Amino acid sequence: MNIALKTPVTAAVNSETAMLRTIRDAKIYNGFVFPETKEYGFGDSVTVAGTLAYPGDEVKEKDILVSSDVSGMQEKINEAREKFDAYTEEYKNYVASQNLILKELRTKQSQAGITATEHKILTYKIESLERELEERERLYELDSEYGQT
Repeated sequence: MNIALKTPVTAAVNSETAMLRTIRDAKIYNGFVFPETKEYGFGDSVTVAGTLAYPGDEVKEKDILVSSDVSGMQEKINEAREKFDAYTEEYKNYVASQNLILKELRTKQSQAGITATEHKILTYKIESLERELEERERLYELDSEYGQT
């Protein structure tokens, strides 16, 4: 672009010689400008109930872009609760049956007339069963914490 200076702007004197100058050289390149885009999605597979914002629409933080049909999610939640309730019931039954076995073993162990070898065997069985119950209880506690989240 060429400009002829007619009025001095920052000259110390009131006159300046007029001349033609190139202020900038422009080079043209083929290219594209793409805006920054982000993709959003649901954590699980869901059925989309409706689209509330489309490409090119102006949105702000916390605007709902897409709504989902949550009826299938509620069924999954109910199924998970049922499974967990069944697991809890099975755990309680297991503990009750193991406690009955422990009671029987302790009763046998306290009976008069058993040999020292039989006493050691019963003691070993009781200790093993108690450890197994403790491990199962810890696992159940972990599962129940996980099931509540």
